[in-house]
Amino acid sequence: MTTRCMVVLEGLSLSGRADQPLIDFLKERGVDLPHLCYHPSLGALETCDACWVEVGDELKRGCTLHNTMVDMQIPIQRYEFQRKPHEKDTSSPFYTYDPDQCILCGRCVEACQNVEVNETLSIDFASENPRVLWDGGEQINDSSCVHCGH
Repeated sequence: MTTRCMVVLEGLSLSGRADQPLIDFLKERGVDLPHLCYHPSLGALETCDACWVEVGDELKRGCTLHNTMVDMQIPIQRYEFQRKPHEKDTSSPFYTYDPDQCILCGRCVEACQNVEVNETLSIDFASENPRVLWDGGEQINDSSCVHCGH
């Protein structure tokens, strides 16, 4: 027997399976919940602390998108922006890594390891200023990344 749940969204009561990700649950009911890291093949990471939802009286990690909050005119920048002490990596002709835009959610690392089955990416969480690393610290274009045209 499948457990059922009730979700109240802006006063509208929605019911469905309790074991379904909220993004999928709402999408089936015609509600687009913007998200940052969720992918149906990989699930939600729930590690970046960027997205929160209220469940009962408790805040839990969820998946909403900062730009949506801006569109809704909800203030999101509580702290003064401070640049990270790492340069952008523009060495690849296919993509750029900008540490100032990275929230260290780990989605790229998970996709690299579990979809591409390549151990190229990691995050150095032991560092005072963590960042995504290619082959432990190589420039993107000098790494073993399979999407870099090697």
